Amino acid sequence: MANHKSSEKRARSSERKRQRNSNYLSSVRTAVKKYRFALNGLAAGTGEEGAKVLELLTKAQSALAKAAAKGLLHKNNAARSIARLTQAFKGMEKSGAESIAASKPKAKTAAKKTAAKKTAAKKTSAKSTKSKK
Repeated sequence: MANHKSSEKRARSSERKRQRNSNYLSSVRTAVKKYRFALNGLAAGTGEEGAKVLELLTKAQSALAKAAAKGLLHKNNAARSIARLTQAFKGMEKSGAESIAASKPKAKTAAKKTAAKKTAAKKTSAKSTKSKK
């Protein structure tokens, strides 16, 4: 509990800022949620127009960027969220009515590629050893 006049004022102003930040973050989450619902509707073929979904995407991106600029979200967090929203839209654009989950990159493919390179390198080194004998 605040004991000094200045600390009481600081507590009041901190509460006002907390309320303002909470309201703004709530509107950011709502914008992202509206976009995702519209995108899922487009995926399900319910007739959501692509232009409307694109408009919701720009609103969500703008809200996330502003929240990062105000310090409500970390800039990398906002950038990651914007990238994922855009990636989901591009995946829908490319594949038509396929699910969004299918458009996400798979981490295992990179591991498989490196493993394939290692085995190929082992085979070539084994061949070169045999040819030297």
